[in-house]
Amino acid sequence: MICSFWKSLHFRLIALILLASLPMAGLILLAGVQEREHAHRHEEEDAVRLARIMVAEHERVLTAAGELISSLSLRPEFWFAGPRECSVLFQELIEVNPGYSGIALTEPDGDIVCSYPASPTPRLGEASVIRAAVAAGGVVVSNHTVGSLSGKEIVIVAAPVRSDNDRITGVLAVGIDLEWTADYIELVQAPDGVSFMVIDRNGVVLIRHPETGNYLGSVVGGQPIVMEVRASGEPGLINALSLDGAEHVYAYAPVQKPVSNSGYVLVGIPVEAAYAEADRNLVRNLAGLGIITVFILGAARVSAMHLILKPVGRLNRAMACMQAGDLSARTGVDFRGDEITGMARAFDELAASLQESRSQLNGAYDRTLEGWSRALDLRDHETEGHSQRVTLLSLQLAREMGLGGEALKTIRRGALLHDIGKIGVPDAVLNKPGPLTDEEWVVMRRHPEVALELLADIDFLAPALEIPHRHHERWDGGGYPDGLAAEAIPLAARIFAVADVWDALRSDRPYRKAWDDERALAYIRDQSGAHFDPNVVAAFLRLRTAGDAPNGSPPAAAEFEPHLYD
Repeated sequence: MICSFWKSLHFRLIALILLASLPMAGLILLAGVQEREHAHRHEEEDAVRLARIMVAEHERVLTAAGELISSLSLRPEFWFAGPRECSVLFQELIEVNPGYSGIALTEPDGDIVCSYPASPTPRLGEASVIRAAVAAGGVVVSNHTVGSLSGKEIVIVAAPVRSDNDRITGVLAVGIDLEWTADYIELVQAPDGVSFMVIDRNGVVLIRHPETGNYLGSVVGGQPIVMEVRASGEPGLINALSLDGAEHVYAYAPVQKPVSNSGYVLVGIPVEAAYAEADRNLVRNLAGLGIITVFILGAARVSAMHLILKPVGRLNRAMACMQAGDLSARTGVDFRGDEITGMARAFDELAASLQESRSQLNGAYDRTLEGWSRALDLRDHETEGHSQRVTLLSLQLAREMGLGGEALKTIRRGALLHDIGKIGVPDAVLNKPGPLTDEEWVVMRRHPEVALELLADIDFLAPALEIPHRHHERWDGGGYPDGLAAEAIPLAARIFAVADVWDALRSDRPYRKAWDDERALAYIRDQSGAHFDPNVVAAFLRLRTAGDAPNGSPPAAAEFEPHLYD
């Protein structure tokens, strides 16, 4: 069943539609690949753009802090204010610049002169940056630290304060609150999933947004992405795993202000996020193509069923019937002017022509058989008309037993040729007026086998051979040529045997006169279950009479020699 479907026209039509949709699917896939490539390029452009913005903003924050402390260091009156006035000034500056976590003025050794917020200790906790500013004689940027004044994650921008004679008399330090990035990221409208990270020159994470995994303040210099960035020293792009292990496209750039290479900004966009829209479009397009293909398949199936499959199916069934020998088979397809219905009409016309030719040929065969039958009867002058009579009676019996159609045609042909084998019996034996000798019986009883030899190679007559070859078999197995018994004997031969014996008993022969109906009927009844099939005898009696057997005892079977009806 499944194998036949793969070979069917229905499957081929489906395959053709699916094959036709493959180029479109290929174009959609190609467009999807191109869209992914475009999304990747756009992702890279976004990452570079955001990296530049973040570097610029980070540099602006640090530079602004450096400029602030530089300008403060140039105000002489600043040094003559007391700690209280100094702290008030710092407070006002922080209120104006909320990104600052604290401001302090220290001695060159780190002792606090004044600060805001107030320091809990007399010495600034970030003394190392104070020493660095003194040593550098200019603006410096610290590594990541936790502010001693604010307790927040910060970097410190520090610069020395000089006297009139250019001697370093102190250091101004500003703490930059690293939380400024979260607010700024919202302002620049970064794509979903984007991450920002700022690391200092030592590979310490200064800023990470969003923060996952508690990396702030951690040294990540051994991470592949960080190693790549620090080794480059220049702006660039790289595909790498984030600290969390997800694949990102990173744009990175060094922070050059206010101090060269004081840190690095990294902007990462997840590859999955970059491809998400392209993948969604690809899925939508493929789903759309699938829906359209299914719709086309459905419409094509309905159309093909009506216009192609049904006519072709009818044509196939009609051809199968014709192949089986039924030339009456027709497609029943109405001609619509197309190739399929035109082919069906041509088949119907061919079948009608073949049926007519077969009918004429069968008529010619049957007339030939009738001619042979008459020729046989003419050879045996005493049995003239016998073949026609037994043929008619055999057909009546067959109908009574419910047979019809081709079975009746086969019985008619077999009945007409039932004695064709007697062609091989010499006239001296065939027309002998007295009983046959044993040797003559051997010759006579060969005529069924002679019939088989004569007709076996004629395909047209092969079904009809059952009567010529088997009509002398007996129900009890005592017949010839093979001693078949009961239902092993073909039904046609069992039917014909009753008709043949009846006509033989009712006809004059050289060695006896015809029997009357009562005597012949009594013999037929008596031989039911012996010579004849009881069912055939019952059908025969229904045809002959509806009453009981004739009065008196039926003649014994021993009174009749076999040659009475041979």
